[in-house]
Amino acid sequence: MAKVLLDITPLRENRDFRYVWTGQVVNQLGSQLTLLALNAQLYGLTNSKLQLGLLGAAQLVPLLVFSMVGGTLADTYDRRKILLVGQLLMAATSVGLALNTNHVWPIFAIASIQAGLLGVDWPTRTATTATVLGDRHRESGFALNSLIFNFSMIVGPLLGGVAIRISGVRVAYLFDVVSYLWAFAFTTKVRPLPPVGKPAGVSLESIKDGFRYLRTQRVLQASFVADLNAMVFGMPRALFAPMAKEVFKGGAQTLGVLTAAPAVGAVVGTLVSGWLQRIVRQGRAVIICIVIWGLAIVGFGLSKSLWIAVVMLAIAGGADMVSAVFRNAISQRTATDEMRGRMSSIFIAVVRGGPLVGDYEAGQVAALTSTQFSVVSGGLACVGFMGLIALAYPELRHY
Repeated sequence: MAKVLLDITPLRENRDFRYVWTGQVVNQLGSQLTLLALNAQLYGLTNSKLQLGLLGAAQLVPLLVFSMVGGTLADTYDRRKILLVGQLLMAATSVGLALNTNHVWPIFAIASIQAGLLGVDWPTRTATTATVLGDRHRESGFALNSLIFNFSMIVGPLLGGVAIRISGVRVAYLFDVVSYLWAFAFTTKVRPLPPVGKPAGVSLESIKDGFRYLRTQRVLQASFVADLNAMVFGMPRALFAPMAKEVFKGGAQTLGVLTAAPAVGAVVGTLVSGWLQRIVRQGRAVIICIVIWGLAIVGFGLSKSLWIAVVMLAIAGGADMVSAVFRNAISQRTATDEMRGRMSSIFIAVVRGGPLVGDYEAGQVAALTSTQFSVVSGGLACVGFMGLIALAYPELRHY
């Protein structure tokens, strides 16, 4: 059983990882409440699927720009200090969201600022995790991070759906403020994490060096392109609110159930992830998992029953969890420590930017056709493009 169940050795043996991980337990929950509240508040004010897509587009540019800057910061300065400053600034953005009650433009403005700050935080946090873990427990550590993220995606939307129905969106934003302060407190206990070797320097040339390095790493390129495909075409997150209302005739709680469903599958997969350490063909596993993801999204789009939809999304979530662990491992094992921040920034731009592009794509297609057509066509496109990517990058198949 020990070879099958989740490996918690990094939490027992690694003090710094334990503090970083514990800080994220509550912080990720707060972030999920805010994500649900943003979509619920905007859709409630505008009743527009197009606006939901535009919110993703508004967050995309600052996320991409600042994730590139964040990678160079992580390779230049103490990563612990960057995390501490970022957590305080992000707490301030959630205060701003809590103060806004019924205006649309602050939602777009503050969500864009928050996306930029997250663009710095995420690559720094990913590089920090890889550094403190070392090579021995990297897959296990990333699986534990996946457990936090996906657990928060279950509890966050379900808790958020009830809280929003009873008290409105403000309570979700205020919880997020507390969650950032919690993460700040635990991050203060982590040892200083100065850059290894010669600092990269924060400059355009340093960012270019990261992309030059990426051009020499085709396996990394393939993993990034594969994830972009899955998230742009196969992630119908922006359409969960319309699906809840139009197809399943529900409200905030139904939205919470749909939003949580992929994470249910991911958590189940994480709890039995001990076998991931023994997978040799990690690239082939990524390809298979993304195909399963796309097919499950097609099943979700065709569902007329809420519970069938939940099962399809759970299958998708389980496949995505396995894919994410291996893509993260490929990224961090391939990159040198001097390049780890910049490669993490590109990884995060893909992982977090892809769904925002997907929000825009799904919203546009749904506005022109229908909600279900957008979901189904996106899942089919994901499967088709994954086949082309597997052919174009034999390095991924053989990794």
